[in-house]
Amino acid sequence: MGNTAFAGGPVHGAKAAAMGGAFVAVADDPSAILHNPAGLTNSKGTNIYSGATLVIPSSEYQSPSGLSEDSKFQAYFPPHLYLSSDFHTDNMVFGLGLLSPFGIGGLSWSEQGLTRYAATEGTTSTLAVNPTGAWQVTPWLSVGVGFYYQHAFVNSAQMVDQSAMGVSDAKLSMKVNGGGWGYDLGILLFQGEKVSLGCAYRSSATTYLSGTATLERLAPMLQSLLGGSEFKTSVESSLEFPQVVSMGIAYRPTPAWTLALDAEWLGWSSFGKMTLNLKDEVPAAGISDTTIALLYRDIWDIKFGLEYKVND
Repeated sequence: MGNTAFAGGPVHGAKAAAMGGAFVAVADDPSAILHNPAGLTNSKGTNIYSGATLVIPSSEYQSPSGLSEDSKFQAYFPPHLYLSSDFHTDNMVFGLGLLSPFGIGGLSWSEQGLTRYAATEGTTSTLAVNPTGAWQVTPWLSVGVGFYYQHAFVNSAQMVDQSAMGVSDAKLSMKVNGGGWGYDLGILLFQGEKVSLGCAYRSSATTYLSGTATLERLAPMLQSLLGGSEFKTSVESSLEFPQVVSMGIAYRPTPAWTLALDAEWLGWSSFGKMTLNLKDEVPAAGISDTTIALLYRDIWDIKFGLEYKVND
């Protein structure tokens, strides 16, 4: 049991989720690949561990005039798969993680709603491949290191006001995807059999994106300028996914009970803006390179969880 804030994406692993994400000083199953790579040394032999997390995002917008609008209902299942093996060694464990570090999904709103000129869709999906190795240096110290390739898919849409031309709204949408590299580090310290301390770092990953921007349902006045009722052009951009620093302590007052407390810092300010570079610009129609202010801020996430072993 525990309290969870999915500020950095879904919790990857049933035990970590049940403990409210407070797992950096526990890390005793193959999901340590994400939570604290040093904890892989707790997974002896060969292991396969997989699952998915149910995420149902929601948002409510309230206008200055007092009107409100809820986002549409959507459900997502970010998956995870972990493989680990000690390859019959005494103090080394290697692993491979396939996961979605920052989730799969987003929010969408009505094309006739209050938010339509700001956004009708905003989804970001990430998939990562994460090879990892861990070394038990001494009985009380383990270290781990890994690197990852992360691929991201970003879809967005909004309506464009054409009321001045006497017609209904146009729709501007963008679909881009691309990848980037990062690394992660971890350390796990044991103070006897009752206390463990963990610290993990996951680097930022600058992801270079490319795809297509589409403007459709154009007013007749714009169709002559753009050569049809729909305009498409290539678009390039980039996003720097945040670095994450995690610190935690776990206490085992008895062999059956484990209490864990984590503090996690997420550098979301790297999502400060997103610049869209268009291959074909038509300034007369308002189609040109633009910078979107995302205004994300760094956060601290405090997690607490406990575990009770019914039997061995």
